[in-house]
Amino acid sequence: MGHWSLQVAELQKLDTSVREQITLSIQLAEKLVNGRINKQQYIDGDASIRAKRDDFCQKMDVILTSL
Repeated sequence: MGHWSLQVAELQKLDTSVREQITLSIQLAEKLVNGRINKQQYIDGDASIRAKRDDFCQKMDVILTSL
C-alpha cells in the first residue's frame, strides 16, 4: 500500500475508535438516567471517555493536515 493508503486506513481506524467512545458515552448517560450509577461515577467516566475521544481526534487532525 502507498503512503496515502496507510494514512487513510489509520484515519478509518481512528474514526471507528471515536465512534466507539461516543457509544460508550451514550451508554454511560443511560446508566445515569436509569439510576445504575451515581452522578460522580458519570462525571469520572465521561471525563475519561472525552479524553480518549479528544486524543483520537487530535491524531486524526495531524493525519489530515499531512495529506
